[in-house]
Parts: sequence; structure tokens; C-alpha cells
Amino acid sequence: MNRYHFALFLLAGVSACTKKHEDAPAAASSSPTGIAPVDDVAAFLANDDAPLTAEMEERLVLGLKGCPLKDESYDLDCDAAKALSKARNKKTTLKNLVGMSAGIGKKHLDDADPAIRFESVRMMGSLFGADDGTQKALLDRAKIEAHPAVLRNIARVVGSRHKGNSEVKALLFRLADHPSEAVRSEALGWFVTSFSQGETDTFDKVLEKLEKDPSMAVRTKLCSSLSRSGDSRAVPTIKKYLDAKTTDDKLYGACFGGLVGAWAGFPKADPPSKEAYEATLKHLTMKPRTHERPPWNQISSIRSAKLEVKNGFDQKWVDAAKPWFKPEAVNAALSDLAGDSNANWIGRSAAVDAMVEMGAPKVVFSVLQKKLAGKTGEDALVLKTVEKALSGAK
Repeated sequence: MNRYHFALFLLAGVSACTKKHEDAPAAASSSPTGIAPVDDVAAFLANDDAPLTAEMEERLVLGLKGCPLKDESYDLDCDAAKALSKARNKKTTLKNLVGMSAGIGKKHLDDADPAIRFESVRMMGSLFGADDGTQKALLDRAKIEAHPAVLRNIARVVGSRHKGNSEVKALLFRLADHPSEAVRSEALGWFVTSFSQGETDTFDKVLEKLEKDPSMAVRTKLCSSLSRSGDSRAVPTIKKYLDAKTTDDKLYGACFGGLVGAWAGFPKADPPSKEAYEATLKHLTMKPRTHERPPWNQISSIRSAKLEVKNGFDQKWVDAAKPWFKPEAVNAALSDLAGDSNANWIGRSAAVDAMVEMGAPKVVFSVLQKKLAGKTGEDALVLKTVEKALSGAK
């Protein structure tokens, strides 16, 4: 099967849909590339040199009709979705298509098909806030939209503007209580970002949902990002959940990650919190350890904490943390974790790797090597990491 016939096969569903749209604009007779555009969808996809025009993009978007819509997006395995993706990835795609795409999105924002509405919202995202009409169209659509995936996409597009836009904030507050977990997660997620700094009412809502949301996935997302809001209540709230013996292990892990992110992490916290640093050391050394506490998948982010300056942001962090940050204390806590057979071996190995990046002296790894020598099982796995670190340590 040659490339042309393969494209015909791939686009069979798209062509059938686009034929229904007789009023779709005809392809332009010329293009900025000097190559004549191809009007037929299948032929267009088969021709690597045919430029993607606004007219062709519109036809491909309308071809999404009937593609199943999931939480994140329409089904990317849908033939029409593959066709649209292939078209946009062409080397001949027009550089100024972004603005034209937003216009296409606005035109089809109220289409009866949810997949087309979903894509329309995404296409308008690049121009949200650029003009009042685009902003109003999205907010108006949100008032009547019923499909969770489309609502989630609207929240994703408009969310960053909620601090200075009462309508956007009201929308996010409404969606924070939506029956769909995905919609709630998207709306609430904006309340634990720098875009919400200084907004006490949004943090109040986060605290409410952190305590009561029926979805553990939503609660863990909030606790892991709590400190990014810049609210002074973030670290005390995280500590409350970490100190409570009844806290679910998954929530504990997320909150621990949020605690590390309040003073170190990627990117490093700005400004770093001394309170969070001290609480991290407390929970790293708390015994008896288990396979879940401290959380094995959160240890590696500690490796960012070092008094090394490579750029201006590093210097800013060092200046703020140097009065209270003690690398030797962190290395001692990580070393103790690495040698504890009760803890998860993945987290223990991550602790060794973190010490390497933080420049722990060779003697630290030598002590660990002696402690783990001759042991079997998970201890032997950690020992391999220690010996590898020892070979490269100074």
C-alpha cells in the first residue's frame, strides 16, 4: 500500500464527516510557501509539501466529530485525531496559524459535538485574555457546558487569570465542587500555584477540600503543592497531616513531598522555609520507619539542596537558606535512612544518590558499606548503590 492509499484509509472517517460540512471554506489557491495547498484531506496528508492552511485545519477539526472524549482529551487513537496531529506536525505548517486557529476555535465553540468543543477551547487558549471577545466566549461557554472534559479544558485555559478576574475566580470556585474528580482537580490546582498568591479565599477553599474531598487523588495533589500558594498556613497544615498517625499513607507521601518542596525541590522554593526544613529532618529520622514512611518516591528531590551557585537563582536560595541549612545534618539523616532495613530499599537507594549529589564525604559511604556488608535481600540492593557512590566519592 503506497503512502497515498494509506492516507485514504486513515482518513476514511474524516472525509465522511467533512463532506457534511458543505459550507466549509475552500482551500486558498496560494500560500506563503509558494506551494499550492491541497483541497482533498487524504491527498493533503499524503503530500509532505502541502501547507496546512486555516481552511484545511478547520476541516480536520470538524472531522473530530464522534471521537470519544475522555477525561484528558478525545481519544488520540481516533482516525480523525491522528489526521489532525499529522497535519499540525508537517514541516510546512504556517507559522502564523496560531492566531487563525484561535479564530476557528471560537467559531466552533458551541458545536454540538463535545470533541469539537474540546478542541475549540484548546485552540482558543493561545489568545485567552488577548481580547475581550475570546475571554467572554470561554466564560459564557462554561456557564452552559455539560461535558466534564470540556469544562476541565476551559478551567485549564482560563485558570491562570483568576487572581485579577472575578468571573474566572467564580468559575473555578464553582468547578471546585463539580461532581467530576478531574474537573475539581483542575480548578483547585490553580489555587495552589503562584497565580493565587495573596488570595486567602482560594487557600481557604483548598484547606476545605484537602480535608473533605471524596477523592484521595485530589487531596494528594493539593498537599503536594500546598506551599506553592505562598500562604503562611501551608507548612503548618502540611505538618499537621504528617504528624497525625491516622493520615493515609498516600496522603502522607504527598504531604512529605510538599514539605520538601517548601524549602528545596525542583525548582527550589522561593523563599525556602526553615520551618519546612526542620520538619523534613524530623520525619526523615522518625522511627520506626516503614516501607511507606518516609515515602520512597519523595526522597530524591532533597538532592537539590546544596550550597552550590551556578546562577542567580541558586545564589538567591543560598543567601536565604545558609543561616540555617546544614548539609551535614541532611546527610546524616539520609545516611541513617539508607542503613535502615525497615525502610523501603528504593527510598534508601535514593537517599544514597542524594548524598552523592549533595557532596557527602567519602567516609559517609564507607560507614554505610561496612554496615551493609554481607547482608542479603533489599540490604544487598542498597549496598550496590553505596558501592557505586563510594567509587565516585571524594
